[in-house]
Amino acid sequence: PRDEDDIPKAYMQVKVSFGKIPPRLVIVRGNSKKELDEDNVEILDWAELAKVDLIIRPYNWEVNGKKGVKGYLKTGYFTIVEDPFYSQYEDIPEE
Repeated sequence: PRDEDDIPKAYMQVKVSFGKIPPRLVIVRGNSKKELDEDNVEILDWAELAKVDLIIRPYNWEVNGKKGVKGYLKTGYFTIVEDPFYSQYEDIPEE
């Protein structure tokens, strides 16, 4: 906890790697979805998320006699908070 009056919260660091086994990342907006890749995953940095569903795969490692488990993102579905005007203007072509 940051303050001594705060209740401790458990957390787990999860790596996102596009190496040997890239994750499946899907952004959901209204009734549509789009797969994300290494080139466009950054849009999640600015997205307002309504819901996130994740599957994390464990990776057991051992280095210099030390052992541990690291979490890697396997699948992520990210539901975006929809802009109230999005559906009204989504069919208008861009210039």
